[in-house]
Amino acid sequence: MTVSPKGAGYKALSADEGGGGKTWKEVLLARLPILAWLPSYDKSFFLPDVTGGLTLGTMCLAQTLAHATIATTNPIQGPHTALLPPVVYALLGTSKHGSVSSGAMVAMIIANVLQPFPEEHHTELASLLALVAGISQILMGMFDLASAVRFLSQPTLSGFITGGAVLIIVSQLRNFFGYTEFPHESSPFGKVWACLHMLDQANWANVGLCSTLILFLVCSKRLKKVAQKKSKLSNFWAMVGYLVQVKEIIVVVAGIVFVKVTQKGAVAAVPIVGHIPRGLPPCQLPWNFDATRKLLEGPSDVLHSFLFSGLVLAFSAFLTSYSSFKRQAIACDYALDARQELFALGASGVVGSFFGAFPPSGSLSRTGLAVQLGVQTQVCGIANALVVAAGLIFLAPLIEDLPKASLAAIVMVSAEGLMDFAMPLDLWRSSEGSFRIFRKDLIVWLVGFVCTILAGALYGIILSVLVAVAQVVADASTPHAVTLGAVPHLEGQWHDVKRWPEARTVPGVLVFEFRGPLVFASAEWFRDEVERMRLAEGRTGSIRYVILGMGAVPVIDYSAIAMLQSILTEWKKKGIHCIVAEANYSVLELLHEKLGDQLEQFEQGSQGVLSIDKAVALATGHATRSLLASKPVGTCEF
Repeated sequence: MTVSPKGAGYKALSADEGGGGKTWKEVLLARLPILAWLPSYDKSFFLPDVTGGLTLGTMCLAQTLAHATIATTNPIQGPHTALLPPVVYALLGTSKHGSVSSGAMVAMIIANVLQPFPEEHHTELASLLALVAGISQILMGMFDLASAVRFLSQPTLSGFITGGAVLIIVSQLRNFFGYTEFPHESSPFGKVWACLHMLDQANWANVGLCSTLILFLVCSKRLKKVAQKKSKLSNFWAMVGYLVQVKEIIVVVAGIVFVKVTQKGAVAAVPIVGHIPRGLPPCQLPWNFDATRKLLEGPSDVLHSFLFSGLVLAFSAFLTSYSSFKRQAIACDYALDARQELFALGASGVVGSFFGAFPPSGSLSRTGLAVQLGVQTQVCGIANALVVAAGLIFLAPLIEDLPKASLAAIVMVSAEGLMDFAMPLDLWRSSEGSFRIFRKDLIVWLVGFVCTILAGALYGIILSVLVAVAQVVADASTPHAVTLGAVPHLEGQWHDVKRWPEARTVPGVLVFEFRGPLVFASAEWFRDEVERMRLAEGRTGSIRYVILGMGAVPVIDYSAIAMLQSILTEWKKKGIHCIVAEANYSVLELLHEKLGDQLEQFEQGSQGVLSIDKAVALATGHATRSLLASKPVGTCEF
């Protein structure tokens, strides 16, 4: 099926989302996007939406059970997370392909948060965590904090996600080897050592089953591309392509059949999920369980730590969901509202917390599959939830016989798909020669990866965010600054003398170019660099003019003006004049107002934006009234 670039009621990508005052109707449509697209729903969308929902719902049943094992909660809590959260998101979300239920990375963070508590309390506390994270996301949306995702670079995200994927795989080693009892180990190294130390207790039937299922899943992933290419050629490949899409369900069914065939009496040959509550989850207050009451009535520091973890989890869930949804929105040419996505995800978590769900998130694999299936609107999400509800009502007895090896196989193969070791290798190769800037990105990737492995997923995302913010601050405080020289065979062009050996400087004139915002964070760096370069150039002769190339300075603030005022005063005492070249109008106007009596071009009567060439001509005494009166790069009125 083909995907329409613009689904019903979904906006095309635009540069201007509009602004100003909005009527109550516009506000209502913005907060309930379903009211915008449902009245104009195209009937031709119904079949792909429903068939897509059936496929995704079937896939969700298997995936969410597996994700619950990562989160260390009761396996049934996974399907509970795929029940109401997708419906709430269908009402409030702005992604027509977004699939909201459980996610592997968020499940890993949930396990990290719940680790200090007794395992029998994890399921109840996870529902409270969904409430805390949901409220946090709604508050983040109210304060318009969605833009915080811009602070995370691709290397930062890749390092964190790859480290998290390693933790996910390590967490499933217990289920891979079929251990019924396992020591409580917090570090991944401790878990690996415990697995190796207990090999004599391994269930080799479980190892064989899990290995076979992993091999099947890996081969299915490889076969997927072939089936997509040949699906139009024959019905056989079309059927293969569909079976590959629901490979997780095949693994679940195969596991249940294996248990039925190999069990002796009531004893299964491999560890199984065990008792599963029948039917749909009841509505319960997430703070009214025994475990949550103990938390709320216990030491305040434990409660504060739990609440803080919920805030971090809220950011992480939004980060993974929004990045997944945005990728498909760009591909299909419609816009996402990041702020509304926070509201939608938060409301999904809050509602889900009353019905036994843990914190929901989006999924890149399921969202991508929705596009491939031709899904057009969030009717798919509602159909998805109905399939999960039917599974909870009718399939609970079968799920009880599901081997944990099946879930471990699904988790391990999906985690392998999250790993991105190609990026650090590419950064390593690119960091040689003239691309040394990539060394910094490589270090950022390694920090995110190592911190996640050593400190866990929760602190891994915190440290990754801190590294990303530190990187932004470092970049903002130390922009590139260079000395420019004229290139003989390129008339009127000035280039970095370090990168252009043939570039020549002008005796007595320093042409200094600053390439970044000139604000409080970078003001002292500017002073240090221009003075260093002035003194270096002064060794070959006295510098009488400093030309500040500000073509790459987008903004200047009060602290920078004060710094310039100070340095210009010092230069004036030494007989050094200053000219500003190629500044944009807003920067030039501010400089004229605050420093007009200290800049040479204003004293000479120039009212325009000077090029480097004209600034040098003015400095060397070759400028004439006709030169200043000739048409400059631009003009501005003060």
